Amino acid sequence: MRNDLRQSHAADHSINTFTAYAHEVWVPNNKSASHQNRTLQQKASPLGRTSLNWIIRLISIFLILVIVIGLSVGLVFMGWVLSVLKDTPPLSADNIYQYMEQSSLVYDSQNNYLITVETPIHRKIITYDEIPAVVRNAFIAIEDERYWEHPGVDFKRLIGVIWINFRDGTRQGGSTLNQQLVKNLFLTREQTYERKLKDIYYGVELQRQLSKHQILEAYLNHVYLGRGAYGIQAAAEVYFNKNAQELTLAEASYLATIPRNPTRYALTKEKAMENLASDEIIVTELDNERVLVPNQNAYFRQGLVLTAMLRNNLITPEEYSKARETALESLLMPTNLFEYEYSWFFMDMVQKEAVEAIKAHYQVNHQEAQDMLLHGGFKVYTTLDPGKQQIVDNFYNDDSHFPGYNPETNQPQSAFVLYDHHTGEVLAVIGGRHIDEGKQLFNRAAEPRQPGSAMKALAAYFPALEHGFKPESIITDRPIHYDLDDPEKLWPSNWYEGHRGRMTLTEALAQSSNVAGVALLGRLTHSHEDNLAIMGESLQRLGISTFVPKSAPLQQGTELLHDEVYSTVLGGMTYGVSPLEMAAAFGTFANGGVLSEPTVILKIEDSSGKIIYRGGGQKRVTTPDISYQMTNMLITAVEKGTGRRASITTGNRDIPVAGKTGTTTNQRDAWFVGYTPYYTATVWVGNDLNEDLPQGSAMAAQIWSDVMKEIHEGHEPLQFSEPTS
Repeated sequence: MRNDLRQSHAADHSINTFTAYAHEVWVPNNKSASHQNRTLQQKASPLGRTSLNWIIRLISIFLILVIVIGLSVGLVFMGWVLSVLKDTPPLSADNIYQYMEQSSLVYDSQNNYLITVETPIHRKIITYDEIPAVVRNAFIAIEDERYWEHPGVDFKRLIGVIWINFRDGTRQGGSTLNQQLVKNLFLTREQTYERKLKDIYYGVELQRQLSKHQILEAYLNHVYLGRGAYGIQAAAEVYFNKNAQELTLAEASYLATIPRNPTRYALTKEKAMENLASDEIIVTELDNERVLVPNQNAYFRQGLVLTAMLRNNLITPEEYSKARETALESLLMPTNLFEYEYSWFFMDMVQKEAVEAIKAHYQVNHQEAQDMLLHGGFKVYTTLDPGKQQIVDNFYNDDSHFPGYNPETNQPQSAFVLYDHHTGEVLAVIGGRHIDEGKQLFNRAAEPRQPGSAMKALAAYFPALEHGFKPESIITDRPIHYDLDDPEKLWPSNWYEGHRGRMTLTEALAQSSNVAGVALLGRLTHSHEDNLAIMGESLQRLGISTFVPKSAPLQQGTELLHDEVYSTVLGGMTYGVSPLEMAAAFGTFANGGVLSEPTVILKIEDSSGKIIYRGGGQKRVTTPDISYQMTNMLITAVEKGTGRRASITTGNRDIPVAGKTGTTTNQRDAWFVGYTPYYTATVWVGNDLNEDLPQGSAMAAQIWSDVMKEIHEGHEPLQFSEPTS
């Protein structure tokens, strides 16, 4: 019984123990297994809960750091952007062309284009409407195909280029036409992030200030297209010898290849003859055994341009094929924009006068004025008469017209000036023979030489008439003593033997009497000093700028030289006189006593078309009566005196010539200065080495006549106007 009880008690204890243990491990209930599992894990894994919390904290800290760093970087970036833009000058595109260098162009007296003032830059501005659609489309297709949609910067293209450059390590550009334009006009070419940021800013700002049409016009007028051509008009001339309006699809697509790399894709290449390949085609022969040949690099890139145009539905497949099949060499007609068919002497005078005009108008120094002329886009309208210049050029190229010419020394030399005394316009110029290649030449037409007896008319007879003498007044050719340094010396002597006694002023001038000329000046007053001062004042009024007054002498060693001496009457001067100034002085008598200031420029326009300069100018020097008396005396000098060879019509009647010869000692310089009712001209012949000429003034008078006969061909007979008094 007890054993049963003990067994029963033990069994109960076992059951209770098992039950208690089982209660700790698992208690069936109605909750879900997942909830029971979470409860179990939470109760059973306190270390796991701690790890999870740390992970969450680390992630949070990381995210906060990322945000803080991102914000910091963003703030730094924004600060950098603001600092760059703060130092960026504001863009003013109201007159965008003022920022472009433009070539200055020169025209003749008939407004025909002559030449571009030589500079490495050649540009001609044209309007949007003058640029064909095919040209606009070609450049847009290859350079900026979303041009009409973007706000100045193509952000889609920019992001794509950045990714490509990052991925491939390349340096492709993503600039729009806006950015290309502002980069070249307002920014440097440095490869920096600052410049790229300014690129973007200016590109958008340009879009705000100008229309799409204005920006595209400016771009196509500015873009460099190789061989010195800036803008589409210049390129059309350089490569195809035509205006931009005439460009075809093939030509436009070739030009659009160039901006990517003007050196690599210029449509022509210059090569030495010895380096030509057997299959290369010569387009143009240059100097020094060099030629221009088509650039095949341009042909390959033209395919990209046409493909882009086709892809954007700007051309048809048929147009693509036709343009692609057009050989580049069949299109090319290269033009040298700096060639000039006339002598450079005239152009040198144009540049000199233009620089002085710009200098005065803008109040700048000489160097600044030169730079402005080269790059400022001026239009210079000259006085050059191409037909008359050609007559003079042809005559001066014929050696038979110059007796004693030595081709080995190119001597004697000669100069010629044709001048319209009514207006002051210089119509034709020769400054030397067989030396018209090059620029800034020694221009004998504008350089002073000793004028010889031609000076008598200006220095003695003109002031004598103004002081009451008449053409019929009597002067005696007899021995006189007018060497003020040696009063006992007989001076001057005549070019002819002895003395001819009493003669009228007209006869004395016609015979070119040295004694009569000096004696006439000596009779103006009772004072030599006053006489010489009168002479100087008269010459200066006639435009002789090289006269040296006694009050401002030239110091040469210990000597003080000046021209207030009687030898000036005979042409013995400190410097001499230029053929140009001699023409203007004699032309004053032809123009009724009014000096027309010599000019080679009619007017100069700035790049906007505003006239900044008009050449010439007039001032009255003497009365019509005095001028007419001088003219009659000078007509007699041609009809009966030393200038007989200068007449251009029989008996010097239909178109009379008035003028004066001049010969210096030992025939070193020979002159004839004369005029008709139409024109005034000067001929000078001399030897640069101061050697004797085979002939004197007779040779100069003959040259004058031969040239002026041809210049007056077709002109109606005309007499000098007689004043009403």
